[in-house]
Amino acid sequence: MGEVLLTQEHLNFLRRHLQTLPGSYRKFDSNRATILFFTLSSLDVLGKLEEEVDEDKRQELINWIYRLQLKSDSETSMGDDKSELVRSVNAGIAQKEPSALSPDERLPKYCWKDV
Repeated sequence: MGEVLLTQEHLNFLRRHLQTLPGSYRKFDSNRATILFFTLSSLDVLGKLEEEVDEDKRQELINWIYRLQLKSDSETSMGDDKSELVRSVNAGIAQKEPSALSPDERLPKYCWKDV
């Protein structure tokens, strides 16, 4: 007998990722944008992206992603060296500088759920 894709279970899993991540994901806090990318991509592969993410939620996610970007008028000039950008962001996160991601930059209504 062939294997069957449990679409409804996958949808439930992905819906939870759009609302609340489990507490065990805290160690992945710096990868929230990546988790969001794979969640949205998975919904798209299942053909449910338009159905699951309405226009308001879509705009909310877009705004959140834009808030994660570094401003072009920052004090440091990166030039064309993209690796310098990665080092600067990682250093800021490691040192918890004001330029690092703060809790206010999380998804609106986004919280961790302890399980």
